[in-house]
Amino acid sequence: MSCLLRPLVALLALSVASGDDPVVTQVDLSGEVSRLTHLRVSPDSGHVYVAGVNRIYQLSSALARLQEVTTGPQQDSPQCPASGCAEGVETSPTDNVNKVLVVDQEARTLLACGSVRQGACVRYELANITQPSQRLPRAIAANDANSSTVAFIGPEHYNPWGNTNVLYVATTFTLVGNYRNNVPAISTRNLHDLDFAERSFNKHSMMTIDVKYRDHFLVDYVYGFHEGDYAYFLTVQRRSHLPGQQEQGYVSRIVRTCVTDANYDSYVEMTLSCGGDNLLQAARVAEAGQDLTWDAGVLDRDRVLVVAFSPSQGFTNEPRERSSVCVFSMKEVEQQFNENIHMCFNGSMQYRNMEYISGPVLNGQCPKAGTTGNILHFCSVGLKISALQPLTADPVISFDQRVTSVAVTSTGHHTVALLGTDRGYVKKCERFPSRAFSPITGRLSLGSSARSNPYQSNCYRRWSQVEVEPVMFDEETGASSPTGERFTLPGCHRICLQLQIVRACGCHHTLYPLTFTAKGRRQAIGEACDLSYNSLDNNCTEAVVNSMSTDASSTDCGCSASCDERDHQPQLSVASWPQGNFLTSILERIAFASTSDSLSEEAMLQWALQFSKLNVYYRDISSDVIEESPIYTYTTLIGSLGGALSLYLGIALILLVEILEYLFFMAVNTLLFMCGRREDTGQKNSTGK
Repeated sequence: MSCLLRPLVALLALSVASGDDPVVTQVDLSGEVSRLTHLRVSPDSGHVYVAGVNRIYQLSSALARLQEVTTGPQQDSPQCPASGCAEGVETSPTDNVNKVLVVDQEARTLLACGSVRQGACVRYELANITQPSQRLPRAIAANDANSSTVAFIGPEHYNPWGNTNVLYVATTFTLVGNYRNNVPAISTRNLHDLDFAERSFNKHSMMTIDVKYRDHFLVDYVYGFHEGDYAYFLTVQRRSHLPGQQEQGYVSRIVRTCVTDANYDSYVEMTLSCGGDNLLQAARVAEAGQDLTWDAGVLDRDRVLVVAFSPSQGFTNEPRERSSVCVFSMKEVEQQFNENIHMCFNGSMQYRNMEYISGPVLNGQCPKAGTTGNILHFCSVGLKISALQPLTADPVISFDQRVTSVAVTSTGHHTVALLGTDRGYVKKCERFPSRAFSPITGRLSLGSSARSNPYQSNCYRRWSQVEVEPVMFDEETGASSPTGERFTLPGCHRICLQLQIVRACGCHHTLYPLTFTAKGRRQAIGEACDLSYNSLDNNCTEAVVNSMSTDASSTDCGCSASCDERDHQPQLSVASWPQGNFLTSILERIAFASTSDSLSEEAMLQWALQFSKLNVYYRDISSDVIEESPIYTYTTLIGSLGGALSLYLGIALILLVEILEYLFFMAVNTLLFMCGRREDTGQKNSTGK
């Protein structure tokens, strides 16, 4: 969070406010610090930690000043390492701009990294930041006043025998000094001494931008967090990494990597936009209130990503004075990532389009379709993919001011967002039961009841994006499971039509789906409708069908076109049928006539008009079948083992024969030696006599 003093304090005060006057208490630090950069709250004590230029403050939950630490100015030089300057190096007083402020709740410490000493960090006691601190002389954060650094504590599962918390860090590359070449773009650090969490012969827990593009392809990191099995970063970067392509402008991207990946091979980027705006300004992940669950299609207990965007001034990264706020379900984010990864593995993409990241996978090419076999989890294979399909949404609210900070919480059934602007205003926005997302100064419409779809056109790929879904029910347990049926617009309309018939007529139509959910709940369909002519049920169902035929948008099913429609082009051929004796046999079979009846030619023609026959053929019945067969079957495994054992047994028998031969010759030579020695002794005795 980066904003001036009063907006920051007002934002904190509004979160605990009630009544007409939202400000409960405030503290004035304007005479001591020129700019505040971060605010953190300890969940246990409620203490508030505020950091800025040359200062870190510890405040109580009521914003009373408890402790204060002066972090600068310091005598420093960009030509000095993180451990400090040697004697003889020219230094100057340098402001220390806070870049990282993280509460380590397990260790009861506060980690702060500034812009001096190559972005080195200091660890403070959480209870009292004035207690003796620990300096960690490693280059972590950006070493200038304006370059970005994002850090957060999250889990790592690099080894199956232990899971620990680590520090995920993303840092913009700077050209200040000669020591920045060793600072990676993204890295995972242990919390003990901030060394790399994994450093071995073939694994290194960091990701770097290729040295050919690093100086001009600067990535601005805005926000970072972990969710489930992944760590995420949100960035603003140039659309093209190539020099001389500045006119292509800037885009915002969301980055994902697996917490089980110690080498960042699972690194994937995907473009993120909100209502056509391209520059991300602020973001926050939070629990969704029940109002979002009801109105925006967010799953129960799902977390949401709230983002604030601004349009760019031309092709620069300077934002205009306008903002849009969008809400994404984290389930939706994960699904869109997986669909983009599938495009690389199913042949839809040929290249991974990530030349600017060091250590490409398969030289940047996607594998040929069908060559990778079954992939149970994408964290187990090398990715490093730049996604083709963006994740987009329509804004839930817009402002004529630029939003620079976002805080989100849920209170009861409602989701509350506090948005800080660059003009020093704080806007409190909440969801009311009237299905609107409203600021305190007025009311703005949320939009469609269905989830905002992640595609440029108004199309859907999944049943979860609409209000209805075909399912199978287990009558014993009452549990439901998806049918696996592909989403299509006609299929959605059929379920929606059945839903409207059930609601209007109190019965179900036997020609439409019988088991389905609406807004995640199983629908009771009642008895079958009486479709006899001019019955009440028949008249009711016809009225519903006619109403939907006239205006299908009048329903709340949210049906829209499928993004993956399959169209089969028919080829028709017509022939007269039935003819001759075959018509007579048909009439006999259905008891309309017998062989004794004599039908005139005109009567036969009239009967023939009452029948039709439809044959449907595939134009090409051949198909490609890709089968995965084991290299070793049970038979071949036994044969291979037998062959190996035969070889080893043959070698053993040869050695046994050689050993026996060796023992035989040793015994013979020993006997000969012994006998020869006796003869020599006898000859000496006879000579002596």
